[in-house]
Amino acid sequence: LARGVAVSNFPFKLVSDADNKTPFTSGVVSGQISRDGGIFAALQSGLTTEIGLGWYSVNLGSGDLLANTAALVLTANGISGGRAAQRDFGFITQRVSGTQ
Repeated sequence: LARGVAVSNFPFKLVSDADNKTPFTSGVVSGQISRDGGIFAALQSGLTTEIGLGWYSVNLGSGDLLANTAALVLTANGISGGRAAQRDFGFITQRVSGTQ
């Protein structure tokens, strides 16, 4: 991921927290991000789309990725009940020529 460059459709899979293996579908997803070890805050866009079979995608804004390191936490509640197991990602961004 490039530092300060938006990423559309970052894919991730959610599973049920009841057994940690059943694909979680029909969820309302929320995400938070910590930049450079700071406190967690809501994603800029937070726009998520269900792809299918437990897979979703989220748009990460340029401000979300304006950091050297980032920690991303994604959770979901089911429309008909139930919760998804929390998904955590940590990554290091790469500086790209001509960006901040």
